Amino acid sequence: MKFSLKKWLPDKKDSKKKLLSAKQDEDTRTPLQKEEDAKRSKRHNYCRTHAFKMQKIDFHGVEYMEMNECSSGWVVQKYIRDPFPLVPDLHDENRDKLLPVTLSDSDMRESDFIDIIVVKEGLCFFEAMKFLARYEVAKPQVEKSLGVMKVEEDLGSNHYLYVGHDEALIFDQQGMPHLTEKGRPLGNGRFSEEELGIAAAVVRREEEKKAAEMAKPY
Repeated sequence: MKFSLKKWLPDKKDSKKKLLSAKQDEDTRTPLQKEEDAKRSKRHNYCRTHAFKMQKIDFHGVEYMEMNECSSGWVVQKYIRDPFPLVPDLHDENRDKLLPVTLSDSDMRESDFIDIIVVKEGLCFFEAMKFLARYEVAKPQVEKSLGVMKVEEDLGSNHYLYVGHDEALIFDQQGMPHLTEKGRPLGNGRFSEEELGIAAAVVRREEEKKAAEMAKPY
């Protein structure tokens, strides 16, 4: 059974407002990374992980991580949604007792009970991508006791794996990204045949694109 997040997730406009209002960290990118990110932003300026449901006594919420491109580099943020917020017990005279309240779809608005945590700012694309990969790979393993379950949803081109592959990254068998040169991974790691094939396909795509550009009459 698929779990719908449609009414749980914040509007991207709200996300942008949060980015603009947040105190920005120093841009840590090199001049070359800034140049590469400027070219990349024409293709991609946003991606995110899958969401995870958590089953705890005081929290039955959903969270996920995303990255956005802005003027000072890439920003990594975590979104947390609690559909069972604690509110004062009306039968308690002192209002000290809190009770969980289940919100219906009609009660849930985009701005309600959303916590947006800025994890890191001023990153280059590759460093931001590592945050997302580490989060999605480690989340179920680190918090098994909390009943963490990945939400099955079709993110398509918004998922970080799609964006990473499209930007010539390759992911090792531990799920971490690596830079490539002509389709070959840079750095140490074990890679599946599928990942190597994806990297090779990206190289062919870029070569065909350059050939098509050169073949155009001027």
